[in-house]
Amino acid sequence: MEQQMLKDKVAIITGASYGMGQTMAELFAEEGAAVVLTARHQDKLDAVVEGIRGKGGKAVGVVADVCSTEDTKRVFETALKKFG
Repeated sequence: MEQQMLKDKVAIITGASYGMGQTMAELFAEEGAAVVLTARHQDKLDAVVEGIRGKGGKAVGVVADVCSTEDTKRVFETALKKFG
């Protein structure tokens, strides 16, 4: 049986549409975390979210600029609404 080190955890990952952010999101999801992904480009973000969900992971994407207080609040509100 596979042990999931992040089961029942929620991770918010910024810059998740490519590179290290995408890799972290995929690895965290594989380890059982529900992941809230943020990026500035909807199409790329959607592709990463669908890839994680396609492998049985829990993921939601939020288009956001982390320099914006309003966007950052929205990310946390989405995380709480979706994953508690």
